[in-house]
Amino acid sequence: MTSRLRIPGLIDLLRIDDPASIADASEDTRLDREFTGGGPLLNRLVARRIRRTLRTPTAPLPSVSPRTYPRRGERQVELRTRLNGLVSAGTIAPDHVAELAAYVRGEREEDAIGSMAQEAIGRLFVSDYRATRQTWRAACVLEAAPRSMNLLRTLYWIATGAVTRSRRVLCGAVGDDPPAVHATAIAVHSLVRSLRAMRELWLEPGARDRMSNATAVARSLRAPESVPRRWSAAATTKWGTFPVGALVLLRLDTARVRHPDPEITFMAASWSHCPAADWTMALLGAVWESACSSESKQ
Repeated sequence: MTSRLRIPGLIDLLRIDDPASIADASEDTRLDREFTGGGPLLNRLVARRIRRTLRTPTAPLPSVSPRTYPRRGERQVELRTRLNGLVSAGTIAPDHVAELAAYVRGEREEDAIGSMAQEAIGRLFVSDYRATRQTWRAACVLEAAPRSMNLLRTLYWIATGAVTRSRRVLCGAVGDDPPAVHATAIAVHSLVRSLRAMRELWLEPGARDRMSNATAVARSLRAPESVPRRWSAAATTKWGTFPVGALVLLRLDTARVRHPDPEITFMAASWSHCPAADWTMALLGAVWESACSSESKQ
């Protein structure tokens, strides 16, 4: 379904959580990740927050890079090819699968999963990446900052420089590499939510005995809660007529609940598809297999 919040001159926001409508919106070339230019007042403020937060010192993160951003598509393909090569070689996250499986079995503290998942992802980009409480806390701030509607929290972040400091921590850990910052600051949260879901699934009576890896992965996989887009040109659509600068939230995880398909979770048919889709699925499968294997040996 879709819903629109519109107060002329103040805000114009469309929320979409129907899988078919998300696919249609993704194909419209006027709907982009170009968060500059005009629009209603609150839309401009949100766009500016996204633009200033989700970037390295020199470039936007991939999740907010416009379609036409230089080499965006090439780098997307390069990363996907490299990660798929790890899957083919069976070297998904060799130093972390066992620990993640221990978490799924309930043998690790709940609050440990953030830094565990962040380090597994970070090692894809930096061989000695080390996640700490500081890097995980920074990821939580950077992920929340662009979409927070909590005025007091936002003012606190501004007063303390928390967002700038968090971005500096995360960029410094990966040499200012935009895909690596995105992976360890933004994408990691979907993996953490997936692993938490797998941990809950593990507790279901008989689940570990009757459930295949593929089924466990399908039931655990979580999508990003939402991804933002902006109309770069005035548009008349089946959802109404939109001015330049109107915003759209593609509510992927709600769509996933309605239609639990990895194509929705990873926007597989879209120009903005996730290059880590196969790696993520393979990691979750390896974690479930390791959890089951370790239990059978006890």
